[in-house]
Amino acid sequence: MGISEMLELMETGGDWQKEVPVRSLRFGDDAVRRYMELMHNKADKPRHQWEYELREAMATTDFPGLMSTVLDRQMLAEYQAMEEPPYNPIFRHRPGDIADLTREVYSLNYTGDLDALQEVVEGDQYLEHVAPAETLYHYKLKKWGKRYKITWEASLADNIGMLDRLPRRLATAARLTESYLQSSLLMGAAGWNAAATALGAAAATALSEANLAAAIAAMTGANTNFWDNNWPIVVKPRYLVVTPLLALTAKRILVSSQWQGVGTAGAVTQIGNLNLAMEYDLRLVVDPMIPKIATNGTLANTMWGLFAENVPVAEYAFLRGQTTPYLTMRTSDMVAVGGGPVGPGEGNFLDDSIQYRVRHCYNTCLCDPRGAWLSNGQ
Repeated sequence: MGISEMLELMETGGDWQKEVPVRSLRFGDDAVRRYMELMHNKADKPRHQWEYELREAMATTDFPGLMSTVLDRQMLAEYQAMEEPPYNPIFRHRPGDIADLTREVYSLNYTGDLDALQEVVEGDQYLEHVAPAETLYHYKLKKWGKRYKITWEASLADNIGMLDRLPRRLATAARLTESYLQSSLLMGAAGWNAAATALGAAAATALSEANLAAAIAAMTGANTNFWDNNWPIVVKPRYLVVTPLLALTAKRILVSSQWQGVGTAGAVTQIGNLNLAMEYDLRLVVDPMIPKIATNGTLANTMWGLFAENVPVAEYAFLRGQTTPYLTMRTSDMVAVGGGPVGPGEGNFLDDSIQYRVRHCYNTCLCDPRGAWLSNGQ
């Protein structure tokens, strides 16, 4: 969302607080509107008059804060409007996130949860449930970030739209980080991570309607690796994840119908059709990170997997209270000739550059390998 779009939203009476969240900023909508109108010369004043008023505004102490406020609001709007990482609906978002970056936490694991009751004979004691050994996954949050520079000249007259592009760059960087961390948890250069599937190792079957049906059967009870404590569990396959090169093949499988019949050769009675996507409400997810991570041979062309809706294979977490990128601005290291401080909008002493820094606290961790059936496709 550029400055012009934000102005249009405010002018048309859009729900500003709903569309663009504000984080602990002291400038109201009127001040932000005046700043944006001045930056874009909305009044269409003569250039010399506009530049004079712009320089006069930059001399005020509020100008750098207003500039940061607009960039922060634009970044948040861009971040929330962007498409989420492909595994967001598959992974579990850790409730409450994580309080700090030093704490090591355990992810949710369902192993050992399932067990039937046993008959209790009159006068006998109730038997105690003994949970089997389980794999515990633990992790810490990590901090990600980058610094960005804007020249003082660009802040005076943003004719090339640099200030409009910066928020999108910041938001895109945060979303790319999330996507890469999610994908790299599940795979490496040699294909799918064996620890991410109950199969013990990724299968080698190519994507086809028959192999997809076999994967569904395995997850829903045919393969005891997907059981819990020697009991079959109700795993609901929902997400078919493929590499970009298999996207068209997967779509054809999900929309195709397989006719079923009864009788002998030459005398077949048609009884209806079966569509896997409709029967199991399968949803296609294309992971664009597979070609970047799975670099061995031609794996990037053949990898696919099936993920459960109710058994999360992994989880992700943010820093508690900061579920979006956090933008800060560097104060200027200059002082006026008279000894007084100057605003951060004047830039630093050496090159007049104005520096922004974005910080994003985020990480992922495996949860339950029974939530995934994975195949390298070869």
